[in-house]
Amino acid sequence: SVSSEPNTMASSSPSHPVPRPQPRK
Repeated sequence: SVSSEPNTMASSSPSHPVPRPQPRK
């Protein structure tokens, strides 16, 4: 899960709300 979504940590951080990573086509 982590390798698939490396932004999961940043997304979980309230200090840096990052949008969900969109799948590249």
